[in-house]
Amino acid sequence: MKFINTHSHVYSKEFDADREKALQRAADAGIIRIVLPDIDAAHRRDILAVCKAHKQLCVPLIGIHPTAVNENYKTELKEFDKAVQKQKPIGIGEIGVDLYWNTTFKNEQREVFLHQMRYALANDLPVVIHVRNAFDEIFELLESFDTSTTLSNQNNFKGIFHCFSGNYEQAQKVIAMGFYIGIGGVVTYRKAGLDKLVTHLPLEHIVLETDDPWLMPIGCKARRNEPAFLLTVAEKVAECKKLPLSEVARITTENAMSVFSL
Repeated sequence: MKFINTHSHVYSKEFDADREKALQRAADAGIIRIVLPDIDAAHRRDILAVCKAHKQLCVPLIGIHPTAVNENYKTELKEFDKAVQKQKPIGIGEIGVDLYWNTTFKNEQREVFLHQMRYALANDLPVVIHVRNAFDEIFELLESFDTSTTLSNQNNFKGIFHCFSGNYEQAQKVIAMGFYIGIGGVVTYRKAGLDKLVTHLPLEHIVLETDDPWLMPIGCKARRNEPAFLLTVAEKVAECKKLPLSEVARITTENAMSVFSL
């Protein structure tokens, strides 16, 4: 069986001691691609270095994470513009709006999100969207694009709502807009309710992720989450959907390959 991990921060400092071994464990688990989302200019060099060293396994995105947006956001946008021109990424991410920890830069987050969405639409690139306590805001921003123009056509939306935390109605809206639902370790958390949501979502609209080193699936005995634990996520999805693991692997891998044109 082959899998694609659509969201891993294996470039983070938590892996400095054993990154090579963690990546080998992922490959041994059948993971053929690991997508590494960007955070900001300070992290970008590490992301690109890991991807360069593991070209056959790791692929980078370019983007500005909403929690990285602060008073220096205009400088970050300039660095983003330089990076996308130089790197020609397969997608833009992770981008979005996060109002969980701090709402100080809410307006700036919106501006940064729109800037990156415009680039993605103009260049026919998928986006990986981070949403926390901000589904209404994200839907408003996406709906603000003028569907009468070729450049900003809602039908051109493609990408992933990463680490999905919404309800069934929000999931249906995400799918109707053309996005996939990113499912990770939270699906194994009993109180989260994501497992119940997954039972009602078509597998054709789901991709798998770990978001490591955070959100470790229940049942994985380790000091931190890692890319190989995608297999535990896949097993839980298979249980929810009452499907063979091989079918979950096949369909979610096809979904990931499609959205990122891998």
